[in-house]
Amino acid sequence: MRPTTWTKEEVDTLTQMWKDGESSGKIATTLNRRRSAISQYLCRHRDKLGLEKRMEPVGGRPRKKTCGFEQAWRGSVPRGHWMITKPWGKHSIPMQNQQKVN
Repeated sequence: MRPTTWTKEEVDTLTQMWKDGESSGKIATTLNRRRSAISQYLCRHRDKLGLEKRMEPVGGRPRKKTCGFEQAWRGSVPRGHWMITKPWGKHSIPMQNQQKVN
């Protein structure tokens, strides 16, 4: 396990790579540390190092765009929702597959 202290060289490398626009994952690979350790160090020492927060994420997968219907139905699923979506009754069966029900 890596020590929790940071050397001067590691901090300099971190600062330079961050200013160059490298991702946290790439910085972590270079310094042989976890990505979360990089993020935590930046969060705690950003002001001291003179680094700015990034407004846009670097890399990663693009977010899925949602349509209006999905945005309107966000949140918890209503109780009994399967009853709403499942077809019920003899009228829901296509005519060619419908059998006489008595």
